Amino acid sequence: MRMSVQLLPQERLHDGPEPLYAQIARALKEPILTNQVAPGMLLPGENELAAFFRVSRDTVRHAVRELTNEGFVAASRGFGIAILERPLARPIEAELAGLTGFAEDMDALGLTPTARLMSVRSVAPDDRTRAELQLGDSQVDVVEIRRVRLANDVPISYDITWLPKWIGDKVAGDDLESEPIFSLLEKKYGLPLTEADYRITVCGANLEVSAALEIEEGSRILEIERTSFTADGPIDYERLLFCADRLKFRMRLRRNR
Repeated sequence: MRMSVQLLPQERLHDGPEPLYAQIARALKEPILTNQVAPGMLLPGENELAAFFRVSRDTVRHAVRELTNEGFVAASRGFGIAILERPLARPIEAELAGLTGFAEDMDALGLTPTARLMSVRSVAPDDRTRAELQLGDSQVDVVEIRRVRLANDVPISYDITWLPKWIGDKVAGDDLESEPIFSLLEKKYGLPLTEADYRITVCGANLEVSAALEIEEGSRILEIERTSFTADGPIDYERLLFCADRLKFRMRLRRNR
């Protein structure tokens, strides 16, 4: 059984510009930042925290949600809320300056990228997927791959990828938890990518995405639709759903006169 974090006497919460949940989050974050608690240890339960800080359970949930979004803790099924080994700064800032994959972006930031494979299956493409991949009428199925992408063990994005059947069946047999799809396409299958179309919107996380990313249903999601091309045409169509509180993109644009 993993040891639970012991609460230490804190200064009383006070009325002021800083909300109570933010004060609680700061108090719980302090022993993590100063290495007074070890990775894998659990936060006390909601009732204990609420009694300790003399607040409601809703206020405690809000504080814990802040710590989760900042990458300091994560839900551990069947156990509770666990301290993460390498907390992330809030938020990650990645440069959107060229066609790169998640693993390449995280490597550039000095973070450890991993993936959690959720499903691989053949599906009938909807009209949008068929158009993006420029599929002919005779191509009745595509391969759909769903993965959670993590940085330092913190869920950052939920990726849904559609590939034409002829290459998707090959990629489906690879180790998709350790091999990025871009790397497989280029290095294993000799299909160098040349460019991609990006469309960026904001939406709310549905039940499936919120569970995968360990956030509340309806939380803000940055959605990127990306279609990647080789010299012969489109090869990869994706919906990349990022936690808006965990990652932001930076770009420099040249003014056209």
